[in-house]
Amino acid sequence: MISKYFKFAMLLALGTTMSFAQPAPLEVPFISPAGGATLHRGQTFEVKWDVENIPPKFNEPAKIWLIVAETGKVYPPALAENVLLKSGKVTVEIPTDLGDENSRFDLYMSWESGRSFSSDFYIP
Repeated sequence: MISKYFKFAMLLALGTTMSFAQPAPLEVPFISPAGGATLHRGQTFEVKWDVENIPPKFNEPAKIWLIVAETGKVYPPALAENVLLKSGKVTVEIPTDLGDENSRFDLYMSWESGRSFSSDFYIP
């Protein structure tokens, strides 16, 4: 009979020589806004993303933020919170108080175990 201490020692030895594969990060590409699209301040817009890679039991809530593409400046508050990734879409309103910004923007979607960026779009 093998003692529990021997089993423990074997597990430790195996753990130092074996690598355990980490799950691949969840990829959630945006569908809209399309790269190069033009949105307008105050516009209500449906943001969409691909749900093909989202596991059936995945239930982490996400937030969606508006960021300036060139600088990474984030405009608070979040455009959407507690978004279910499995839904594949959410309706947001583009802020009107973007100051003098007249440039390229991205959407940044984040959840506990990952994040995704949209392609650049414009808000004049």
